[in-house]
Amino acid sequence: MKLISNITNKNHRRRLVELIKSSDKIVLCSGWIDPKGLEKITPALKSASSRKADVRIFTNKKHTSEACIQVLSSIPEVEHNVVDNNVKYLHTKIFYFTKGKNYTVIIGSANLTYGGLVNNEELSIETSGFIDSVEHEKIFEHLEVLDTYKV
Repeated sequence: MKLISNITNKNHRRRLVELIKSSDKIVLCSGWIDPKGLEKITPALKSASSRKADVRIFTNKKHTSEACIQVLSSIPEVEHNVVDNNVKYLHTKIFYFTKGKNYTVIIGSANLTYGGLVNNEELSIETSGFIDSVEHEKIFEHLEVLDTYKV
């Protein structure tokens, strides 16, 4: 287990970019997203897209600007799901990655906003392991719940 905070050089943005660039499957779930935060990870998302990585992003309709929707819809291979607040108020912050038989997950307070990725006082836990572990099974169960919110 590792702790990630924005008070060191190894902030949320840096770690997410590293994982996005090196993973085969990527799930980013954040209640809030803003153009400045998205700008910080867009090059990594485009890199993942060019490698044909499976990229799914879940954000909250109330806190997702049209500009972010347009940017994400312009990146091939990225599936962006804007969860309707009338279905469920999405507030979860979970960032999930797989590479081969390994997974990494970051769960914490950081949204996909500039503040959440770089500037705010944020704290998350990063853990990793094998996809056939009990721990992974529990995390994956939550990811399957996210799929029920797809539009």
